[in-house]
Amino acid sequence: MKRRLLQKWKYKQQNASYEIELFEDVILQHIIRPDNVHTTQQSIGAFISAESIRFPVEIDDEVMNAVLTNFTLLDQLNEEERKHWHFWKHLNKATIFNIQISTQVHENSYPSFLEITPYAVQKGYWRFDEKEYQTPERLSHLFFYGPSIPAVSLDDRKKIQQMFLQAFHDNANLSEQDSFVLFDYSTIPDKKWDRYVSPYNNDQVELKGDHCIISGQYGRDGGLTRYSIERIWYLSITYGFLQTVHQEIKTILEKSIIT
Repeated sequence: MKRRLLQKWKYKQQNASYEIELFEDVILQHIIRPDNVHTTQQSIGAFISAESIRFPVEIDDEVMNAVLTNFTLLDQLNEEERKHWHFWKHLNKATIFNIQISTQVHENSYPSFLEITPYAVQKGYWRFDEKEYQTPERLSHLFFYGPSIPAVSLDDRKKIQQMFLQAFHDNANLSEQDSFVLFDYSTIPDKKWDRYVSPYNNDQVELKGDHCIISGQYGRDGGLTRYSIERIWYLSITYGFLQTVHQEIKTILEKSIIT
């Protein structure tokens, strides 16, 4: 049976044209270049629950509104997707206000920033007095899983929670228990885990109070990433050295949850 097209959007970026087509059960994105057309497909549930925003923020917001208006096949959503559907269905975006947060975990690291708007969470870091933006994130992931940049103060984390709770419709039935866990960073001990085979084959995971460092070297490739405590807590680890130590990390972090 032929799918029914509900709505369509077009835009241009760099050297390509884009078309987004919303059907009853899927979203198609066509990337049109002079020499080829590339098409990707995403289920409605995957779109609703995605962390990263694939389209320009303004268009993503229009697509989300169209999905919330037209999608009726709720039995096709899994538990995680239903959670995000409920969030978006009951969120009054008009009451979300702009919040800007900057953090720095080490004097030799670039300061991170988080910008919350009614449409997206913009994040990145300061480099030579200029902002380097990363892929924007959905508001629902901020509410459920906390800030993705490290070392956000407790006052700011509480402010984020309260902003969302006041933005939900009265019948949303969402509370602090549905939002991300609040940690007392000052009570989280420093601890390091190592996997060492050689200078070119090793991993390190290190808790540093208000953030977690994951680093390693694999042949010529290596690097270091600083994660927020919240994102380490909620990560679904399926591979690598972090999977080996993740439960031990969660056991340590559990003692610093604010109840």
